[in-house]
This record gives sequence, C-alpha cells and structure tokens, in this order.
Amino acid sequence: MDAVQVQKRHYYGDLAPRNRTLYGTVFKDNILPRLTDELVQSCDYHTRVGLIDRFNSESRVIKKGIAFVPVKFGLCFTQTHLNQAGALIHIFTDGSVLLSHGGTEMGQGLHDKVAHVPAHELCISTDRIRTAAVHSTRVANTSPTAASTSSDLNGRAAVNAARVLKQRLLEFAAQAYQQDPGSLPLESGQLRAGACRFRS
Repeated sequence: MDAVQVQKRHYYGDLAPRNRTLYGTVFKDNILPRLTDELVQSCDYHTRVGLIDRFNSESRVIKKGIAFVPVKFGLCFTQTHLNQAGALIHIFTDGSVLLSHGGTEMGQGLHDKVAHVPAHELCISTDRIRTAAVHSTRVANTSPTAASTSSDLNGRAAVNAARVLKQRLLEFAAQAYQQDPGSLPLESGQLRAGACRFRS
C-alpha cells in the first residue's frame, strides 16, 4: 500500500472522536487532507514513485527513495504557567543597550530575533544592542527554550521592558526640556510615522 494513503488514513478527521487530540484539543479547519492531495498532485508524486521503483528494479547497488512526510507539531506548552518569559534591558549613557531575556541561543538566531523587537520600539539599530547569555541572576524562573515559543514569549517580554523604559525616558525628557510628552517624537507604546530614524 502506498505510504501516502496509509498516512492519510491516520489524519485527524472533521467529526468526533477523530477531531480531538490526545490532550483534548479539538481540531478546527482541518485542511491537511486537501493540502495533501494538492501537494501530491503538484509534485507529481505518483509518477516519481513509479520512476523510482523502475530504477530500483534495474539497479543492483544504487537505490533511490521518495517520501511525503506530514508532521504535527504543537506550539506552546500545555502547562499554562510555562508560557511566560522575562526580559531585562539596561540603557547606558553612551546609547548602548544590554538585553537579557530567558531564551537560550543555540544557533537558531533567537538573540537576533529578540533584539530586533526593542530596537524597533526604542528607534535604534540592532548593532547598539548587545544580548547577554541567559542567566538566572538576571532573568529568573525562565521557561524552557522549546516548543517554538521562545521568539514570541521573550520578544514580547522585551517589548514590555522597552516600553516601560521608553515611557520613563519620555517623562524625563519632557521635564528636562519643559516640553509636553505628547509633543516629543516618540509616543509611549507606539511609534509615530516617520519618527524612527535608525543610526549607527
């Protein structure tokens, strides 16, 4: 039996009980069967399987294969308290920023992704931000770097930290220059159009 047909027989369905995961999540808008048919047709899967079978029958040493692999991968943790993060931002008088967050960089580019968020919020270029390695003395009780959540969770924590600091800077600047905070080029929690100019 063709492997794709076996896989399709094990897909979630649209009706109970085949529309419910082991953890009790109910599938909605299940497009995988339709998507499978479209992909199998667009990549000419069955023709290629036939060519590979013929090649393998004629070749004693070299063998070829083909696979169509649907994957189910859950996003986030089932324990709600694990879906949290923390970030600590230091802004120094020379304009540099030190960012600490709860995610572990292991080659997936997490530090770069998280650094872009406060850079945008503070209207600075990312080369002004240095990200410190995760350490419990800076950001405690961190969640695991897993389940495809680290960019979202730690990025959002970095946004919150940057907005708090930006609000404090706005209040300081308004007082120091005797200006209305609303007249300054950055508003708390959002960027005015055209106000952000990236500088090295």
